[in-house]
Amino acid sequence: MKLTCQITCGPSLKSRLLTTPCFQKGFTLIEVLLVMAIFSIGILAIMTLHVTAIKSNAKARRIMMGAIIMGDQFEKLISADYQHPEPDPQEISALQKSGFRVEHTVSATLIPNIKKIDLTVSLDDPSGRNFALTYFKRNPD
Repeated sequence: MKLTCQITCGPSLKSRLLTTPCFQKGFTLIEVLLVMAIFSIGILAIMTLHVTAIKSNAKARRIMMGAIIMGDQFEKLISADYQHPEPDPQEISALQKSGFRVEHTVSATLIPNIKKIDLTVSLDDPSGRNFALTYFKRNPD
């Protein structure tokens, strides 16, 4: 018994005319390249969305940190002594090194035993986001 393998398209090659089409299963190189191009465009679009989401998340994190620092500094100024409501200078310099600028002013008002405290926290980035708060503190005595 002799096994032979012959690849043919329809009738045998000898009996087939040159004009008859040969139907083979599979993809052409152009079809594969076209699919790869469409797939790569889709992947690039998804990667662009991913990068945008990462940048937006980082910006939101910085804004949230600024709001937290604002609340923390506000609580410290409110709970400080009425005569000397000053925050810790070492803490302010540490915040400035981390990219936040904290400024405050304490001024007397026309009303006796009341001081005005203005607090501003600024982010040192291109967005230039500022958090400002004004509080009036009464002398507990």
